[in-house]
Amino acid sequence: MTPPRARTVLALALLVTAVVVAIAVGPAMSVEDAVRSSDADGLNASELRPSPTVTTESVADPREYVVIATDASAIDAAALSHHGTVGTRFGNRIEVTMPPSNRSAVANLSWVERVEPAGTVQPTQVAGSGNRSDLGVSRIHANGTTGANVSVGIIDTDFSPDDPTISDNVVTVRRFTEPQSPTHGVKAAQTVVATAPDANLYLATVSTATDVAAAVDYLRQQDVDVIVMSLSLPQFDDDGDHFVGDQLVAARDDGSFVVVSAGNQRQRHWEGAFTSPDGNAFLNWTPDDERVCVPNCDLRFSGTLDIYLDYPNDGDGSDYALELVNPVERTLLARSQRTVVSDDRVLEQIRVSVSSQAVDMQLQHTAGPADDDLELHVYGDVRRIETPVPTSSITPPADSPAAVSTAAYDRGVERTASYSSVGPTDDGRQTPTLTGYTNIETPSGVFTGTSAAAPYVAGVAALVESGTTTDQSPAALEQRLVESADDIGAAGVDAESGAGVVNAEAAVPAPPALHATRAVSPREVTAGETVTVTTTTTVRDGESNLGLSDRFDPSVTGASIEQVQIDGNPAQVGDLQVSAADETGATVAVSAAALSDGTTVTHTYTVTTPAEPGVTYTIDGTVTNGQSTSTTITGNTTFTTVASQATRYDSDGDGRITASELGDAVTDFGQGSLTASELGDVVTAFGQS
Repeated sequence: MTPPRARTVLALALLVTAVVVAIAVGPAMSVEDAVRSSDADGLNASELRPSPTVTTESVADPREYVVIATDASAIDAAALSHHGTVGTRFGNRIEVTMPPSNRSAVANLSWVERVEPAGTVQPTQVAGSGNRSDLGVSRIHANGTTGANVSVGIIDTDFSPDDPTISDNVVTVRRFTEPQSPTHGVKAAQTVVATAPDANLYLATVSTATDVAAAVDYLRQQDVDVIVMSLSLPQFDDDGDHFVGDQLVAARDDGSFVVVSAGNQRQRHWEGAFTSPDGNAFLNWTPDDERVCVPNCDLRFSGTLDIYLDYPNDGDGSDYALELVNPVERTLLARSQRTVVSDDRVLEQIRVSVSSQAVDMQLQHTAGPADDDLELHVYGDVRRIETPVPTSSITPPADSPAAVSTAAYDRGVERTASYSSVGPTDDGRQTPTLTGYTNIETPSGVFTGTSAAAPYVAGVAALVESGTTTDQSPAALEQRLVESADDIGAAGVDAESGAGVVNAEAAVPAPPALHATRAVSPREVTAGETVTVTTTTTVRDGESNLGLSDRFDPSVTGASIEQVQIDGNPAQVGDLQVSAADETGATVAVSAAALSDGTTVTHTYTVTTPAEPGVTYTIDGTVTNGQSTSTTITGNTTFTTVASQATRYDSDGDGRITASELGDAVTDFGQGSLTASELGDVVTAFGQS
C-alpha cells in the first residue's frame, strides 16, 4: 500500500510554517527538515536496523514495583524487605524497590497475587506560558472572603513547604515518597494561596499510584474540605474503575470536594479499533497512513517520549507491538514492552530519549485475533502527534465519578486550551466537569496546563466554602460552581469545557449588605443589678448613615450608653447624630462621614434591671444603612433576673447552699461567667445554710 502523503520539503511556505509550529511546540522541536519519504507504509523488521542514537529505559523491569497481596492482612513486610526496600503500603498493595532479578522470587511468596511495575504519575503541565490569566478574585478578597478556616489538601510530586509564599498556610506535610525538585507542587500550592489566601494547606508528596491512594486516604482522615491533584495516572483505563478512583469516591462520601486536572492529552492521544485493510498486520491510524509522525511530518524530534498502549486482555491471545522508527534512516528506535497484564487488560510502554531525527510511530498486530480496541497516550517533550484522536483523551484519575475534572481555559483566546483533554470517559460518562484558568502567574513562574486549572478551581471552591454561612457538601459546592459557570464553546454542557469556565465572582456568595450581632452578659442577673449589651455592625455602604435601635420588652429601670467605637477607636462627637438609652431601649446613629465600606461599629450600653426576680427581658433590634438596607440584629436576645445568685445555684430548691453547689459557683467564677460580687452572694448563702 503506497498512498501519497504530501511532504513537500523545499517550498519556502512550508519552511515558514515549520518554524511557526516549532515555536508553538516548544524547545524540544527542531525546524530542520525531517525529510520523510512520500509514503506512510509500515516498516517491517527486515527493513530496519538498530539505532545507535537512542537511549531506552527498560520499562518492563523498572526498579520500583508494587506487590499485590491476596489479602491486606496477609502482607509480610518483613519477608518482603529481604528482597528490597519496602515503600508505601495501602490496602492489599505494598511497594518495594529491588533489582529486577528479585521479581520472580517475590512473585513466588505465598501471599503474593502478582508483582507489577509501580505506575508513576505524570504532572499535567505543558511547556510555554501563553496568555497569562488574572484570577478574577481581587474583589472577593476585598469583601473579606479569603478562604479562612477552609482546609485544602494538595497531592503532588514535590513541595517546598518553607517557601515564604505558602509557609504561613501550611498545616502539615506528609511524604509518601521523597520529593523531587520543588517546582510543580509549589506552583500548585501558590495557585491555591493566590486564589484563597487564608486557606489551610495539607500537602502530600507522591510518585506512584499507590502513593496517591494512600495520600487521598490520609487527607480523608484529616477531614480536609477540598482535595486537589494536578497529576495523571496513565496506567489506568479511563473508565473510573480503579483503586485510586475508589479512594476518591470514599473521600467525597466523607465530605471532601475533589478536584482533578483533566489532562493535556487532546493532541497526543489516539484510540480506535485495529484495522488493516490490506492485511499486512500494520494498524491504519487513518485510512491512508500506517505511520504517525511525531510531532508532525515536517519536523524532527528531540527529547524524551513516554508512551502507553492499552488494549483488552480477553483470553484469546491477541498481542500488539508499538514501535518508534526513523523512516528516513530506516532504524528501529524502540519497541513497546508489557508492563501490566491483568485479568482484563494489557498495558505496554515505551520510555525513550531521542536525539534530533525523524520519528514515526507504527503499530503491528503480532498474535491472536486482530479485533481489539486500542488506546494510546503520548507523554514527554512533545505537544502533539500527527493525527490525534481528541475524543476520550481524559486521563485518570479525572475519570473517577467523584472527581470534578477540570479542563484548561486560555483567557487570551477565550476558549479551552488546544491541549486540554476532552471526554467522554471510556464508559461513556460526561467529562470534564468544569474549566478553570490556566497560564497563572505565580512567584515561581507561570503555571500552565490543566495543572494550573485544577488548583485554581480548588481555590475558588475554598472561597465558596468560606463565604457561606453553613458547611457545604461536595454536591452543593459542585452545583454552585456548575450553575454559576460561564458557558463557552458548544451551548450547554459539552465534552471540551463541561459546564463552562468557573466564574469566581458569580460562584462566591456576596457578603451581606449589612450584618449586626448582639452579645448580652450575663444572661442571668440578680434583680436590680446591671446587664452589659454589645452590638457589633459591619457596614457595606459607606455613603449612608448608620442607625441602630434596640427595644426592651418589658421596660427596665434604665439604660445608659457606655461607648461607641468605629473600627476600634472611640467615636468623636461629630461622628454621632444620636446616642441615647432609657428604660424602653437604646438608639445610636452614626454619620456617613465617619463610615466607609467594611467599617465596624461597636456600641456598648448597660441596662439596670428592676428589683423583681424571675422576669425574662427580650431585646428586639434592627440596623439600617441607608433608606433601603436594614437587617435584624442576630445573637443574644434575652436576659433573666433571679432573686440572687444563691438561688441560681440552689439546684435542689431546699433554700440552702451545699458544698457541692458552692463548688459549681466557684467553677463558673473561674470560667468568667460569675463576677466576684455574685460569687460573694453564694458564699454568704453557704455560710448561712
